[in-house]
Amino acid sequence: MSVFALGLNHTTAPLDLRGRFTFAPEQLSSTLHGFKARLKRANEVAIVSTCNRTEVYVGADQALVEPTVDWLAAVGGVAAQTLRNHAYVLEGSSAARHAFRVASGLDSMVLGEPQILGQLKQAVREADSAGTLASQLFEDLRDTRVLFVGAGDMIELAATHFAARTPKAMAVANRTLDRGEKLAARLGAEAIRLAELPARLAEFDIVISSTASSLPIIGLGAVERALKQRKHRPMFMVDLAVPRDIEPEVARLSDVYLYTVDDLSAV
Repeated sequence: MSVFALGLNHTTAPLDLRGRFTFAPEQLSSTLHGFKARLKRANEVAIVSTCNRTEVYVGADQALVEPTVDWLAAVGGVAAQTLRNHAYVLEGSSAARHAFRVASGLDSMVLGEPQILGQLKQAVREADSAGTLASQLFEDLRDTRVLFVGAGDMIELAATHFAARTPKAMAVANRTLDRGEKLAARLGAEAIRLAELPARLAEFDIVISSTASSLPIIGLGAVERALKQRKHRPMFMVDLAVPRDIEPEVARLSDVYLYTVDDLSAV
């Protein structure tokens, strides 16, 4: 999947034109749904809208750039060519670099201003809530069981996100049980020992791992046995560790969706 960004800002478009494409926070959800209804081949979409810019980030191939221009022009009530005259399109790594420049205030009218980072986070939250940010393996996270391996900052951030979706069950596995128990208590989750992992793996639909181990702690054989016990119900696994916590061969299993740090950066 490729990514592109379509936008206009204070350097490319006059105030009156920018005003036609400004979305209030309460409009974002319905606008995102309207986009997905119009462009069904788009995998993901998020909209950043401030007084000085409107940007649409789309997870789709280049073929959807022009339809996205047509959609945004219609939303703003202007001719598509008018929008093209004042808009920019960035693809792949250029779109990612631009997003980081926006988030850090380097692309703002007031250089380095901090408010834009909060606005960008809000855009991600709105897209996530509207169900347009990520293709989902599970229809409802409330029906899933989630395992967090590790108890550091990365796991705490991920766990907080998942806890807000109220999954059916959560567990924290950590080498040091005391630290795992403290995080589990904050989340209302179960704390388990790392040594229990091979025997318990089959219970979980989602596995998020980030430890400081120098060697993988979740091996191919353990995952194969877990899938057999699960009767090949799919597992979603995210390995946030460097070096890896999950053996790379796991990605070859047909019933596992494994993502690493590199995969997430590509998205």
